[in-house]
Amino acid sequence: YRNAFITEFKKLGGIISADETFEKDDTDYRVQLTRIRGSKPEAIYHASFGHFLGFAIKQANQIGLKISNELPTFSVYESEDQSV
Repeated sequence: YRNAFITEFKKLGGIISADETFEKDDTDYRVQLTRIRGSKPEAIYHASFGHFLGFAIKQANQIGLKISNELPTFSVYESEDQSV
């Protein structure tokens, strides 16, 4: 998802202010989220699966990266999973 999103987003004129990755089974994203917060994004695209996305959203709010209408988060179909 990441590579396809970046390619299409840039093709449409979007700017990527931070590009962070993590291992498939990681559950702590604070380091990456802190770097993202420092880039002052207008939105976040998080390609992750199920409950891992839930961990990331919770941790983002804990470090002051408040997911809201002012800072929307976009994701893949997994964001609709109950575990999120």
